[in-house]
Amino acid sequence: MTRSVTVVGTLVAGVSPESGDDLAKVIDFLRAYRDAKQYVIDKIWDRRADLPSLEKLHHEFYEELRKLGFRAHHVKEILKSARELVKAMHEKEKKGEDVSKPELRRLTARLDIYDIKIDFERRTVRLPLLNGESVTLKLRVYEGRVRKFEGWKFYNCVLRFCCGKLFLHIMFRKVVKLGKPKTVLAVDPNFRNFTVAIMNRKGRILRIKRYENPLPRALTLRIWAERIQKRYPKSWRFSKNILAVVRKFHRRSRNVLRTNLHKVAKMIVELADKHNSIIVLEKLDGLKRKEENGSYSFRKSMTFFAYRTFQEFVEYKAKERGIPVTRVSPRGTSSRCPRCGKRRRKYEGRILKCRCGFAGDRDVVACINLVRKYLSRCARVRGHGRTGTNPSSEGHVSQADESMRVKVNNS
Repeated sequence: MTRSVTVVGTLVAGVSPESGDDLAKVIDFLRAYRDAKQYVIDKIWDRRADLPSLEKLHHEFYEELRKLGFRAHHVKEILKSARELVKAMHEKEKKGEDVSKPELRRLTARLDIYDIKIDFERRTVRLPLLNGESVTLKLRVYEGRVRKFEGWKFYNCVLRFCCGKLFLHIMFRKVVKLGKPKTVLAVDPNFRNFTVAIMNRKGRILRIKRYENPLPRALTLRIWAERIQKRYPKSWRFSKNILAVVRKFHRRSRNVLRTNLHKVAKMIVELADKHNSIIVLEKLDGLKRKEENGSYSFRKSMTFFAYRTFQEFVEYKAKERGIPVTRVSPRGTSSRCPRCGKRRRKYEGRILKCRCGFAGDRDVVACINLVRKYLSRCARVRGHGRTGTNPSSEGHVSQADESMRVKVNNS
């Protein structure tokens, strides 16, 4: 049976009113929306242990909010978002975290699809406001982004006012059927690069590729910002010029990291699509404990190493193309010999050397072992034992030796 998944995507577009009066009306609506949501939160906060259902909240607040000029769908979204926020805070409280009643400050409003009307051809948005009024906003978005969501189903949107500008987050979703892969692509992330190895079901290496990790560049920009803060330890928070420079470097550091992670994730997914592969990622749940016990430089790098963000990018982009993604434990993958299967802890730089005579790049060895773990799991599920995934497989070892005795380039 063919598996399918639901993929959710968001189109962020700038919107601008036709006149200054329309902008004032939109801001007044957002403030009223925020105040109404805060009012509901204040009323149900003490009842968070036994949170009322949406139906009960509807009977309790519907008439009151309607008298303030909100439409029926506005009331539904206000109650729904307020209940979700209180419920999320209560879940944190049950885990032992200290929580306090939320105080809303941002001007945001979640709008129902039956109220808002979006015309992508004319680039206009018809936005309903208080007391039956409505305004028409101009949609400012790159045409390529709009073309990406052709055939997707529009189901929700959020209006946000930030830094003197209006933004509309338009949410789409679609159902994608996952394909049947013929090869396996494993990804091994580290501080310097992302190593990718593609292997077939019999364990033969088809291709090895490396992508640069933007983490060192992002850390450099962050260090520059920290140096400025150390140079002016007492005045950088209060001087507008110094604060602007510090924020600029922090913003650049964050943008460099996220932008390049998007690019690398896209190239990996395109490579998997070309070779009809399933993507195997590592279960990196235990890195937080390693971070606590590591050195200062290691902890500093780990705090900025967005490995989960990178994996989320890969999973999302893969689902869009119908490529399945799975995760396996990375335990021992970079220290276990792919020829004899024994674990070695002695390295020479990035080269793993084994007593059996095998020598290879640790990152490539990790990818091979990740693929092998996935194939072994598949064999166990199907009840065929470990056939075809034996570490001493002749074809597998010879191909691994041939691939790792030479330098692995970026091409």
